[in-house]
Amino acid sequence: MANHKSVKEMMAMRQPLARKPIEPVNIYGAQHQAVVVKSKPAKTLPQEPKPAVKKVAAAPHNETEPLRPYSTYLHKAQVKGIKLRAVERDINDMEIVQEAIDEYFKSHPL
Repeated sequence: MANHKSVKEMMAMRQPLARKPIEPVNIYGAQHQAVVVKSKPAKTLPQEPKPAVKKVAAAPHNETEPLRPYSTYLHKAQVKGIKLRAVERDINDMEIVQEAIDEYFKSHPL
């Protein structure tokens, strides 16, 4: 049988952490000194006109790219509609949402 030690024996073996006592600090009565940071004056350079931003449609997702989980909140009726359409088309509900997002990105480019 295993030889178990009594609680008194285990307490005798225990060594409390040896650390210095901490003195409390009065944060409300301490004198604070304001720290002043000197900043260099900003150099003024002649501003060049910014190039026009070209709107680019979102790149279509790559079929070989691994899927990442993403979560959002939807109304109960929307979730029910997604599940219903998935069952009617015999596909996964994730594919319904993916198609909807792809269509949105096509019609609303950046």
